Amino acid sequence: MTRTRPASSRGRGRPLLFTDDQKQAYLKHVTAGLTLNEAAAAIGITRRTVNHHATNDPDFRQAREEAKQAGRTVRWDAKPHDEYRYIHGGCRCPQCTAAARTARAGRRVAAQPEPEQDTQPDTTVITLPNRDTRPDQHLHPLAAVS
Repeated sequence: MTRTRPASSRGRGRPLLFTDDQKQAYLKHVTAGLTLNEAAAAIGITRRTVNHHATNDPDFRQAREEAKQAGRTVRWDAKPHDEYRYIHGGCRCPQCTAAARTARAGRRVAAQPEPEQDTQPDTTVITLPNRDTRPDQHLHPLAAVS
């Protein structure tokens, strides 16, 4: 006599940590724009568990890749139009272009050295005792101190 178990029963052993309902909730969170760590924490599991299932389940791996791409798009669309988006995203809308131009001009002004007021070196002559006091025999003020 052959023993069979009911189709709904998984068998003996440890119960699944990452059920099909949790997988769907995880994919929904990732698609909504949460990072992989945030989505895993939202359903109460670790990212390691998700990675294990993605390694062993090709269908889940493909669904996760599609959800990641959709989530990146959602996160990128939520970013404000500013210099960051101009530089890293290639956004050339008038708002991003103006923000990048303003920031670049500010950095250029800050990078310019200030003009020096007194460009003449200190030519103070310090005479040494027991020496001739000819003008060509003098030391620089800092050399005389040491």
